[in-house]
Amino acid sequence: MPRVFSNLARFAPRGHGYPPGKRKEDVVPETLSDTEIARALGGLAGWRGDAGHLSRTVRVPEQAHGALIDRVQRDAAELSDHAQFERRRGELTFTVTTGFPGRVTEPDLWLASRIEAVLAELT
Repeated sequence: MPRVFSNLARFAPRGHGYPPGKRKEDVVPETLSDTEIARALGGLAGWRGDAGHLSRTVRVPEQAHGALIDRVQRDAAELSDHAQFERRRGELTFTVTTGFPGRVTEPDLWLASRIEAVLAELT
């Protein structure tokens, strides 16, 4: 049965997304297809991606980089996901990947959605 990503908010709730009785460490996330990734990115303004990662560059004052990175790292750890950061003058690029090279999974979308919520708090 194909997954439908009509509402990205459902990817973000804390404490959800893993089968009952399973810990996030016990679950290997399913790889999303190119079509699923494209559909999901349609609900995440400014994000781009492919089968290997998701990324977004935002204009953020440099003094806010540290706090933003700390918050995203905490969220990533909670989801057993990974976020990399590239700092440039007045810009910050987020790259989201699972621990599985060349794969984009639902937790990547959850983390991208959480990053959006954090960015919304800043504006």
